[in-house]
Order: sequence, then C-alpha cells, then structure tokens
Amino acid sequence: MTTPDGGGRVLVVEDDAAIRTLIAAGLKKAGLQVSTASDGQEGLDAARASVPDLVLSDWMMPRMDGVAFCEALKADPALRGVFFVLLTAKSQSEDKIH
Repeated sequence: MTTPDGGGRVLVVEDDAAIRTLIAAGLKKAGLQVSTASDGQEGLDAARASVPDLVLSDWMMPRMDGVAFCEALKADPALRGVFFVLLTAKSQSEDKIH
C-alpha cells in the first residue's frame, strides 16, 4: 500500500517522546506517511484504525511492551501481513534470540 503521493504508511510506537518525534521526522522527510503511538496498546488501537505498511516499535514500553504488541498484531487476521521491526538497545544474546 502507498499513499496518494507514493509513500508508505509507517506506525512508530515508542514511549520516549523525543525518540518518537525524531524517528517520525526522519520518516516524514523521506516522504512516508507517519502515525505515532506511545505504547503497544495505543499502537494496536492505531493499527486497527488505519492499517500501516510497517510498524517500528520499541521493545520496552509501559502497559504493553513491543513483544506483546507484535504478538497481538500478528494474532489479528487484518494485521497479520503488516511488517514489524522491533527496536531495542538490549544486547544480551537471549534477548536477541527472543
């Protein structure tokens, strides 16, 4: 899916407002249509309201973390095909495997 101007729709889910704004600004500058959410539950609601092409999500967030958000998104038949990228500063091997 693309927007009328040819850009894709990206949902940025990040609890840190400064990081969320920085990521969104860069994506908008690249011509993408961007929406944002501050945690996984808000992101799930936003994705259900307007299906994005791509979700960029932080791992560690309040209410619903990125892993639970990804699982909920992929469990929803209408959202199953959405590409999902989990962003994290975690560096432990077991975290990467998870």
